[in-house]
Amino acid sequence: MGSRTERASQVCDPKDELTLMDTITRPELKAKIDSQKRFSLIDAREREEFDKAHLPGAERMGPVDAPRAAAHRIPNKSSDIVIYCGGGACEASRAVAAELAAQDYEQVRIYEGGIKDWVKAKFATEATVALHPKPLGT
Repeated sequence: MGSRTERASQVCDPKDELTLMDTITRPELKAKIDSQKRFSLIDAREREEFDKAHLPGAERMGPVDAPRAAAHRIPNKSSDIVIYCGGGACEASRAVAAELAAQDYEQVRIYEGGIKDWVKAKFATEATVALHPKPLGT
């Protein structure tokens, strides 16, 4: 099987290209995180969901943010990038991955199970602490 780029060049319908995106399994991603090797882990969910829980070391970049934020946050087009969202029917990770592919990022993979699969395996997550929590009673 050829690379994602070779396969994508054989596709006529742009929607079909989304089905050809490379994926990463939960055990592969767990090993990657545990190895502490440098890679970009992108959570494509909404800010509120990200703040409640996200995979260790993840940064949030949703589909709306990706067109303008990718080049600034991931300047190296050959960076190893893994993108996830809620899992299941969530399409946000595919939308971000498609945007990065359109910007010529070379190593983009999707963790299709998303955070639901990660939590189901009882793996650790992180939360973002609000700097300015809402006062009680609001």
